[in-house]
Amino acid sequence: APATFERQFQRELPLLYKYLINAPSGKVCWKDVIHWMWPLFTENWGSWRNDDLHLSPCPFTDPVTGIPTWYDRPQSPLVMYGFSKEVVECPGTFFYP
Repeated sequence: APATFERQFQRELPLLYKYLINAPSGKVCWKDVIHWMWPLFTENWGSWRNDDLHLSPCPFTDPVTGIPTWYDRPQSPLVMYGFSKEVVECPGTFFYP
């Protein structure tokens, strides 16, 4: 994400930012947003979500009120990274419960 993303996100969506920072284990959290979801909060994605999909322009908010939907958070997806020892040194094996 761009260097200014977090500051701008916090200013424009303070309630959602607060929730994501304090999200319970196993739920989408701020680390997920920074790692792979930040494009969903950009202007182009917002208009696409709103105009074409008829969703709220901002993910994780109520389409009518724009208020964060605290009660309806999907569980964070598992992500698997593949490494080829021919390209990068293998960082080791990690298992998470």
